[in-house]
Amino acid sequence: MLEIKGSNREVLEAVEQTRDPELLLKRKVSAVLLAQIMQIVEITKIVCSPAIYKSLPKSAISALEQMGVEIVVEEVKRGRPHMHAREKLRMIAELRGQGYAAPEIARKLNLPLRTVYYHLRKRRL
Repeated sequence: MLEIKGSNREVLEAVEQTRDPELLLKRKVSAVLLAQIMQIVEITKIVCSPAIYKSLPKSAISALEQMGVEIVVEEVKRGRPHMHAREKLRMIAELRGQGYAAPEIARKLNLPLRTVYYHLRKRRL
């Protein structure tokens, strides 16, 4: 799958080199650029985020669908991933409800004491 990012010239050069029938849109694309890409290679599938899909011209979307191009909108989770599993965070609240002190919770779950205090304060426990 070819990622579409960079300037129009870079995009067209990448499409010519790879000739991959599947595209991953990482930026807004004009109808003109889509038409130029379609002249180079026959696209079968386009994957993009919801924001990119909203920015695509409606005429281009309908034209692509008529040509049999599958447009897939994928939810992309952005930002830094969570450091601790949700299960451990749920266990902090559960152990606090059972009457355990923060240092005991930290030892049981093998978490830093500061992290336990942070999540207890965040949940107001």
